[in-house]
Amino acid sequence: MSTVSCAARVALLLALYAALALPAAARGAEGDLVVVGNHAPPFRIIENGGFYGIYFDVMNEIARRTGLGVRFVEAPFQRCLAMMEQGEADIMLGPNRTPEREAFMAYTTVRFPPADKGFYVYPGTSPVRAHADLGGLAVAVLRGARYYPEFDDDRTLRKVECFDQIQAVEKVLTGECDAMLIPVQEADYLLMHLGVDLERSPFVVPGKPSYLTISRRSPRALVRREVMEEAMRGMVRDGTLEAILARYR
Repeated sequence: MSTVSCAARVALLLALYAALALPAAARGAEGDLVVVGNHAPPFRIIENGGFYGIYFDVMNEIARRTGLGVRFVEAPFQRCLAMMEQGEADIMLGPNRTPEREAFMAYTTVRFPPADKGFYVYPGTSPVRAHADLGGLAVAVLRGARYYPEFDDDRTLRKVECFDQIQAVEKVLTGECDAMLIPVQEADYLLMHLGVDLERSPFVVPGKPSYLTISRRSPRALVRREVMEEAMRGMVRDGTLEAILARYR
């Protein structure tokens, strides 16, 4: 990659980042349940003060069916987890299940479809065909995220933690990282909207279910757990969930 090409791509990326990452205001009345999330399209989309995407749309429909008041708040992924642990947020949408997280979050039966995860590299560079190919590579990852056990537990790998996925894209574009690991649907959406060409490697990791979780320090949300779960079952039965998923395909 030439210096000029790299500089031009980074300039474009930063301009688009500024457009996509406008501050998002929380909405709702005082006393509403705080639903925290990061910008991770198409699952969680936060733009121009609006919260939508698969997970936020599902939460809005659950709130409508149950009469719950909700207030959406944007925070980086790692900060979302901290807010749930400290009781600063009531609900988080989309985390995978891990023993560490179960210590401070109750996992409901509200499950979202699994999201496969892929390795993305700069065009023309060596693709990732297996886990063994990662030795010696710098891989951009989202701070606080979990991917698959072999990767998460491998202390020999060089994992570069990023504030968000746009920063991960930037690190691959500039050559600071050799690859980024990201849910495939999220990468497809992000790269298309940024107008950036990164290539998905053949090695794709099957996704695990994501959940609606409740902070164990939020009695007011925990007491509404069953009604939220019943609302979700109703959305599956009447086709509402499938209709929401179809919006973002």
